[in-house]
Amino acid sequence: MVFDPSHGEAAARQLLADPSTSPDDLARIAASFPALLALVAAHPNLRPELESWLRQLHRSDIDQALAARLSAPPPQSAAGAFTAP
Repeated sequence: MVFDPSHGEAAARQLLADPSTSPDDLARIAASFPALLALVAAHPNLRPELESWLRQLHRSDIDQALAARLSAPPPQSAAGAFTAP
């Protein structure tokens, strides 16, 4: 799915809640909805280029979201889960 900003902020929020949202869609959301930048910053598919741009904004909400994202453990898939012998 390619995000269309005309679908509105509610659609953008739904995509931001989905960990599989593409980095390209994150960039479109960031460009279209400045109020959602902290949610973009927290997303696991954030590209380094967009992360760098977000850091340059020096907004505490964005900086906190980036820090939380980096300190969160990576999601585990069922195939990668540890099973005791």
